[in-house]
Amino acid sequence: MNSTDMPFDLIQRVQPQLQGGEGIRWMSSANPRLAMMGGFALWLFAIPWTAFALFWMAGAAGFKIPNFKSPSALFPLFGLPFVLIGLAMLASPLFLYRKAKRTYYIITDRRALIFEDGATVKIQSFGPQQLQNIERVQSPDGSGSLIFTEQVARRNGRGLKIGFLGIKDVQQAEALLMDLVAKAGRS
Repeated sequence: MNSTDMPFDLIQRVQPQLQGGEGIRWMSSANPRLAMMGGFALWLFAIPWTAFALFWMAGAAGFKIPNFKSPSALFPLFGLPFVLIGLAMLASPLFLYRKAKRTYYIITDRRALIFEDGATVKIQSFGPQQLQNIERVQSPDGSGSLIFTEQVARRNGRGLKIGFLGIKDVQQAEALLMDLVAKAGRS
């Protein structure tokens, strides 16, 4: 999508974030369905977690509604944070879907941007020097992801992939980014 295909209100939100004279060469939105599928494993884990937390609370209450007149009747409430955590994990695919609906990937003539619109605007900017080792993951239909970097924050060595995730024409975006890197190398 080029700047003439973008909704006018989105252009108005993006334009102040650009540097003087910087022009948009390409733009795409994140794929909400793909983002939602990214939370599916957590959702599956949340089902037994939440069920166990509810069962534990019911068991701690003696499988009856407590009268809360004695301090021991408050004991089942210790399970409440675990139920709330379970509910949040169950809702995580919906949160990821909403976030993806507000996420746009932009390539300008100077850098690549990940633009998250909403009540507050979050922008991640990647200059040509940060785009040297892009990993392309492509599906047979031509869609895919361009991974710029990975933040390893977990003990298992897996991390959070950062880049243009779930875009339609991944090769076109990669070609534009490689062109951006090549032009920066010549100057």
